[in-house]
Amino acid sequence: MGLNVDIAHMKIAEVCPSFLEKHKDWLVHAHICDYPGMHTRDQSFGAWDPVERFRSQFYPYLRVLTEAGRDLTGSRKARLYSNAVALELEGCNRIGWIHQSISAMRHATDAVHQYPHRITQSCAPVAP
Repeated sequence: MGLNVDIAHMKIAEVCPSFLEKHKDWLVHAHICDYPGMHTRDQSFGAWDPVERFRSQFYPYLRVLTEAGRDLTGSRKARLYSNAVALELEGCNRIGWIHQSISAMRHATDAVHQYPHRITQSCAPVAP
């Protein structure tokens, strides 16, 4: 039993990355897609939110997931987080969207791993 981090849904519900940091012991899976201000269908990553280095609101969430994958202490040992973020493109038959998403994920992953200190929170913490 654990927490599935659907990053688009977290953004829509205004659940901040700082909230997830407090619960990273529960993280077991994560996936990502983009959204046009609401969840209408799975969009290619980078379609609506710019993914240029350090400007995407997705980066703080990806940073929390990266840290959770590194921290396997205490109760984290009991849960298996894959240390991966799946692209959520269910039923997508647009090869262009898939290529765009892979390219955008490569961009975001490089930013998170190479420059974590330049990634800042994008919203106020959600009250527990």
